[in-house]
Amino acid sequence: MGARITTTRSARSRRERSRFLELTEVRPYTFGTTIFLRFRFTTGDAMGMNMATIACDRIVRDLIEPQTGVPCVALSGNYCVDKKAASVNFNEGAASGSTPEVVLDAAVLRDTLKTDARFADRGAVPRRTSSGSIAAGSMGYNAHFANVLSAVFLATGQDPAHVVGGSTGVTCIEPRPNGSVYASIFIPDAPLGAIGGGTSLNTQSEALGSWASSPTPSVRVTPRCASPRSSAPPCSRASCR
Repeated sequence: MGARITTTRSARSRRERSRFLELTEVRPYTFGTTIFLRFRFTTGDAMGMNMATIACDRIVRDLIEPQTGVPCVALSGNYCVDKKAASVNFNEGAASGSTPEVVLDAAVLRDTLKTDARFADRGAVPRRTSSGSIAAGSMGYNAHFANVLSAVFLATGQDPAHVVGGSTGVTCIEPRPNGSVYASIFIPDAPLGAIGGGTSLNTQSEALGSWASSPTPSVRVTPRCASPRSSAPPCSRASCR
């Protein structure tokens, strides 16, 4: 397919339509006579699904089909696995990835969480052995990620349907000295945006602003309680055969 040439020309085609979208990768997957393409973009502060979909349509129609003679069967071949839990998104990431971490001291464990390091560690033992299950296809060991993400998504104007993918992840707890514990969570697929969609609604905009350091919050810092590490975009893809 001439991946380098196609990617370069695709990026040029994309820039003709959007000032915020940046194509970073096109990754093909072949099954029989069907080729699925996963396009990866950066999308600035937007969640970016719509702009990515429009860009994919332009790239496929104007570049890939004319160069290869391979017709596009569907713009989305469901290999994006949008709004569904999927191992490909868990392993490769499909949106804003996050790995927040914290050390909880003995007083917090005792007074707020009503437990101690010994019991917290005992409850986390199965999760520390989760790597084999994840390698075998499991998509998470966590303590109700969906509850927190649902609240954050609704409060900040995100698409609540993305809780399905965002709720896959892993919780880790390890004992530390003086009765404290180290806790971290890994969320590989939590689509977030600081502009677009429901973020312009008054209450949701206020919530976003309260978590940001500037009047125009960035996905890199918002929302802090969901801790997106970067503004990595959702993948929008075309499937061609």
